[in-house]
Formats: sequence, C-alpha cells, structure tokens
Amino acid sequence: MMSRQVLRRFYSTIPSSSSSPSPVRRTGRKILFMVVASTVVAGAATYGYVSWSNRPSSSDCSTIVSAHSGQGKPKLVILGTGWAASEIIRKVDTQIYDVSVVSPRGYFLFTPLLASSCVGTINFTSVAEPLRNFCTRNNSTISYYSAVCEQVDYANNSVVCSETSSIDENRSFKLPYDYLVVAVGSVTNTMGVKGADEFCYPLKSLDDAMNIRKRIISCFESASYPNRSPAEIDRLLHFVVVGGGPTGVEFSAELHDFLREDANRFYPKELTDRAKITLVQSADHILNTYDLKISEYAEQQFARTGIKLITQARVMSVSADTITVSSKVDKSTSVLPYGMCVWSAGVQPNPLVFSLKNSIEAQKHERALVADEFLRVKGIPQQNVFAVGDCVTINQKKMIDDMERLFKQADINNDGSLSVGELNAFYTSKSIRDMYPQLQSYVHGVAQLIAEHDINKDGVIDFDEFKALLSTVDKNMKSLPTTAQCASQAGKYLSGVLNDIAKNPNITVAPFRYAHRGSLAYVGGEKAVLDSRAYSGGGWIQWWLWRSTYFSQQVSLRNRISLLVDWA
Repeated sequence: MMSRQVLRRFYSTIPSSSSSPSPVRRTGRKILFMVVASTVVAGAATYGYVSWSNRPSSSDCSTIVSAHSGQGKPKLVILGTGWAASEIIRKVDTQIYDVSVVSPRGYFLFTPLLASSCVGTINFTSVAEPLRNFCTRNNSTISYYSAVCEQVDYANNSVVCSETSSIDENRSFKLPYDYLVVAVGSVTNTMGVKGADEFCYPLKSLDDAMNIRKRIISCFESASYPNRSPAEIDRLLHFVVVGGGPTGVEFSAELHDFLREDANRFYPKELTDRAKITLVQSADHILNTYDLKISEYAEQQFARTGIKLITQARVMSVSADTITVSSKVDKSTSVLPYGMCVWSAGVQPNPLVFSLKNSIEAQKHERALVADEFLRVKGIPQQNVFAVGDCVTINQKKMIDDMERLFKQADINNDGSLSVGELNAFYTSKSIRDMYPQLQSYVHGVAQLIAEHDINKDGVIDFDEFKALLSTVDKNMKSLPTTAQCASQAGKYLSGVLNDIAKNPNITVAPFRYAHRGSLAYVGGEKAVLDSRAYSGGGWIQWWLWRSTYFSQQVSLRNRISLLVDWA
C-alpha cells in the first residue's frame, strides 16, 4: 500500500491537495516522533535558533521622509512574491496603505524544500501557498495582478506591466505608486556556457521541480525499453548536478534517497543498480560557504552513498546527451554522457533589475542594482523606491568612514591613543559589532590585529595606526548572502519601516542589519548539517532540526499539516 502511495506521488506532476504520504523509508516510530516533536518541540528548538536579531545603535539612524503628499491612502506597489515580498505582504498595515502586488507567480514558494518536491518526498502543494490567501487576510484588500513588470518609471512614480493571462497576453497597464518595493528575485546564471540554457534544468521554481520530476520519469521509462544497449542505459540513468552549493547538494541527496530506497520498488533492479549521480563543483569543496568541517562531513556522506564528486572543475559545454568538464588543476577535459543535468551553479538579476539599474545615472557603471542601508535604491531623488532580496546589493557601512567618531568613542581616557584594553572593549561592544558586521571575524583575534598595526611597537594605537587598522577590517566586509533567510529579514525590516513612516512622515529609523542565524542543509540518508556561530556539525539530530526548523517556518496551517502528512 505504501509503495503505491509513493509511486502515485512521484508520478504526479500536477499539484493536488489530495496527494498522499511520503516515502517508504519512514518507519512508524519516526512517524510518531515527527508528529509529536515537530508540533511540540519545534517552536522551542527554533526559538533558540532563529528568534534573536541584531539592533543597531541610534547614532547610525537616518530620517526617512514620507513620499505621500496626496489624498487618501498612500499607494504601495510590491513587485514579486518571494521571501522578502511575502514578508511585506503579510505584515504591512493595509489599513494605512493601498497595496498592489505584481508578479507572474501567484503563490509563495518555500524554496528550502523545493528539492524534496522533485522526487516526491513531499507534494508540490506542500511548498506553495496561494498569494490570494495573503491578500484576504484579516479582511485586508490587497490587489494582486498576474503580470510582469517591464519598466519602472521612477520619474513619474509608476510601473508599466504586461499581463500574463492566457486570455490577454499582450495587453499592458500602468500602476502609479507612492512607494515601490522591487523584490523580483534572480534567475539562473549559466555563465555563458554553450548549451547550458538549452539542455540543463534549473531549480528555482515549482515549474522547474515539475520538469525535473518528469525528466527523471522519462529517463527511467526510456531506459526500460527492450532495445536499449547497456551504454545507452548507463547514459540515461546518469544524473549530473552542476553546482555544489546548498541547492545542488540537497537535490543530489534527495535524488540519491529516491534512487536507492524508492525507485527499486518501481523499476527492475538491473536498472536501478545502474543509476548514478555526479556533482560538478568549481570550488575545492562542496558547501564551500560553510565551515570546512561541514564541507568535509558532506563529502564523506556523499562518498559513503556513492555520489561522485568532481571538484575544482568547470563546465565547458553541454550538448543534448553529454557534458564537457575541464579540470582547473591539470587542465584536462572529460566528457560525461548524461540523461539529465540540473544546473544550480549561480544566479543573476532578472532583466527588469538590469533595466532599472541602467536607467539610473548613478548606477550605470555598477555590476548590480545597489541600495543603501535603509534598502532605498541609490540614485533615485524621491527616495521612494526600495529593493530587497537577491535582486539587489546592499551597501554596508564602512568603519573608515566614521573613523574620527569611532576613535573618540574608543579613547575612554581621552589621551589620544588606544590601549589594548580600550580596543578590546571597543571591538567586543555589541552595539559596535551590530553596526559593523565586518567586525565579527575579529572578535576573538583583536590582540593579533593590534600587534600587526602597532607600527612603532609602543603598545598603543595612535590615530594613523587606527586608520590603517579600520581599513584592514573593512576589507573583510562581505556581501550579504542571497538566501531566503536574508531576504526574509529584509522584508520584515522594510514592512516595519513602511508602517512607521506612514504614521510619522519624518521618522528616524535604524538601518537594516542582517543577523546570520545559521545554515542548514540535507545531505541524504536522514542526515543534515548545521553551520552556526555556536555550533557546527552533521548527523541525525541535525536532520531533525532541519525538519523542525522548516516546519515551524511554514506560512500557513495548511502547509504544516500537509508537510506532516508527507513526512509521515
């Protein structure tokens, strides 16, 4: 009975709320544990993991002036329905704003579990929540338009949109705004590799997951024909994943679980035994943004499960049935026959973002759309256009720009120099670390940093030495991650700012500060990894935390119930 349920879900490529439970490998003991633990313990576990947030000091605040000068409620237009946009849609005060949402995708997608939906571990409907459920919450009146924004006319405070309805595809319309939020996300970046756009499968949307599921089915069905040669069967059942970040690793892990634990119930053993997975990564390690021991744990897990890793390699070209890979070490090339190739190696802004960036004189030479610390798009005089999520680069505050104020703040005894004790107190101050995230890497290494910049070796740091020291720290500044976690925090911050400025037109607000709360990734075999400041490791406990965290982050009761049913 359970096998038929797994088969039914895997072969279902159309979302259905009646689709049935999860893979066979979940035992009755784990069913009971997950139901009880997820509902009772997840809140407490997640509270310690994700509840805290950083708050900058008042000295770093700025006044945001209201852009609304007309009658009635100010018009707020939101472009997108991703993590940042959904936070704003759910939390902005619709009693204050006339809210309109424009997006061709009429649902919020829980992307961390998208890989699971590719192989039927969970249903498509478990990772999606219809946007109109948000639009009608608490009797709110949010307007949603299924359309693509083609142009931002910031000089006239309006956007030009094209309808995506199958009835009137070529019609366009304009929407005026007092405030605009650009949260259109990113698109897959194949980096100009020949054939990648044509033959590889991206994994960023529900349609992508459906297409991947169809392709897996097609590969197995095609390999089962009686006239297939062994070489052709091996090609069809060779699944290549390009990109060793969280998306590529989690998809590889989910696919391996399906091939080894579920597929052999539906297909002959002589077929499933020939199926294999290869992951191609350009860096030295997979999950290379995580702690090194996490990367090594994931690599060991993949080695045990038979997933082949090709690291320090570039994809040179992709054809309909082969992928050419070049080693960065010895410059050798190899040709890999494949049945399906999933590309998860990078992202880039979508065309609207490039168009907006190029229309702003101050940003024409930037590589990406840039916003200030308050998420306002730089170079727009009205300062009423905000950008959030992975479609924007957020300028972070440099310490060297405030060096005179910081030196005076650190010089407690006002003697014109900074002792080791004064610098330690300064660097470990929470308000300073919150204001300048680049300091996080030096909290435990201040003594060495001081020694390197105490040029005259007198045991104290003078102003010129302090300037050089700050310059070194600023070099450690990293761009904010293009993750769901960062986008969600930015959306929550911006919804609060919008609510505040509508009530007080000249309010002073604090800048956005991203608080990293750790990273989780599934690595297969009911094991996951956790990388956080407090702890890094992998195993079954981390897998439970991975599930508990994502369960608690679901945006509706329907999603939570659906997930429990899928995981049971």
